[in-house]
Amino acid sequence: MQSKYCLPIIRNSKSDVISLLREKESDYGYFEIWIDYIEDLDDEFVDDLLEEYEDRLVFIFRRNDMSQPMLKQTKKLEIFNKLKSKKCYVDLDIYHQKEDLKYAENLNLIISYHNYEETPDNGTLDKIVKEIKDFKPAIIKISTMCIKPDDSLRLLRVKRDLLEAEEKHIVLGMGEAGKITRVFGALWGNELIFIPESDTEASAPGQISRSDFDEIINRIKK
Repeated sequence: MQSKYCLPIIRNSKSDVISLLREKESDYGYFEIWIDYIEDLDDEFVDDLLEEYEDRLVFIFRRNDMSQPMLKQTKKLEIFNKLKSKKCYVDLDIYHQKEDLKYAENLNLIISYHNYEETPDNGTLDKIVKEIKDFKPAIIKISTMCIKPDDSLRLLRVKRDLLEAEEKHIVLGMGEAGKITRVFGALWGNELIFIPESDTEASAPGQISRSDFDEIINRIKK
């Protein structure tokens, strides 16, 4: 399971990103790089990451609150060209990054849906999953805010359907009520398990820290 652990990395400098990668490279299978936060980003940085960690990277080009990205579109497309036909993943949101999807040919895509306010009803969730499937991504990702237990149950139904369809997927609930989906998601085959080192390092509400998550899984396995 640890091979699916993915460390979210939101840092403002290249050196901080590299330092954290080197420090944790034996503790995590994957690293989620939030490109838009890196203030001194340049072409060499992306090249260096690919040379060392190509098949262990997930690149994110949005902000974690879906606010306006800082990276210019021309620079983003230059990076897309570097990532084409590479083994790393690029996570693009189906609605918030619809324009980027026009330029996503030959990228190893995680196409995602994020809703930071609520978990839609079953019919809406099924419609979103179908829209994502039409793009034929490497991984389907659904992440929504869970206000009450019923929200988590709806997400677990989506997960069950994707498992039965043998679709590679990540289904996650945000918020306190969504934490149970992260545990079941890990046990039931999420392709990636997003595990920050601490609560303050989380890239989304409801992520469980590494120490807490390990303790939960160890107790379940006893």
